[in-house]
Amino acid sequence: MLATAGGLSPTGSSRIIVSGTRGGKPFSDQIDINAIFLDGRPERDIVLVGGDSIFVPKAPIFYIYGQVNHPGQYVIEPNMTMEQALAAGGGLTLRGSENRVSVKRNDKSGKTVKSHSELSDSVAQDDVIFVGESFF
Repeated sequence: MLATAGGLSPTGSSRIIVSGTRGGKPFSDQIDINAIFLDGRPERDIVLVGGDSIFVPKAPIFYIYGQVNHPGQYVIEPNMTMEQALAAGGGLTLRGSENRVSVKRNDKSGKTVKSHSELSDSVAQDDVIFVGESFF
């Protein structure tokens, strides 16, 4: 059904929710499309019946700007690091510095906090990553 609908959008999550009725009772299941096709787990595929609904939530994204070749918003892959985020942004420009990466992230209270980031740090949903210029 997803293929019939045109597939997932670039910002669509690979985890979809299917809901409907089975045996007269409400039914809901979260399906990981990657697990079915990439991890070889076809048992996670289900047969849809009339009246089922498929919901595709927006995938978690991050934003990257500054001294990267392709600034913009990108989907966060599982266990994504800052180094992988830089690669998603097309890598550093000639002026970019791996040592000048900072991230703005909302804390638990919703306040935006800016901090220096190491390349091995994890990327979180709605991170805003800035890559600064090298001094030399």
